[in-house]
Amino acid sequence: MKNMTLIGASGFVGTRLTDLIKDEFQLKIFDKQQSHFFPQLTVLGDVRNQSELDKELKNQDAVVLLAAEHRDDVSPTSLYYDVNVQGTKNVLEAMELNG
Repeated sequence: MKNMTLIGASGFVGTRLTDLIKDEFQLKIFDKQQSHFFPQLTVLGDVRNQSELDKELKNQDAVVLLAAEHRDDVSPTSLYYDVNVQGTKNVLEAMELNG
C-alpha cells in the first residue's frame, strides 16, 4: 500500500477526499488542526515550518496539498502570503528533499 500525506485536509474537501481513498492508501493528514472525522490520521503541523514538513514527508509516495488561508477576516493579512505562497514553496522543497 502506498503512503500518502494530505496537507491541510481537516476541512470539507480533505475530509471527503480522505473518506474516498482511505482504503487504498496508507494516509496521514498533516494540518494545523486535528481532523474531526479522522483524528487517528492527523499529525499536527504547519506548512510554514520547513523542518516539520521535511520530517513528515519522508517515505511518502504522494502528497496532496490542500492547505490555504482563505477566509476574508485573516489577520494579519500577510498570513495569506505566508501560508499560500511560502507554504507551497516549503511543501515543494520538502518533496524535493524526500524524493
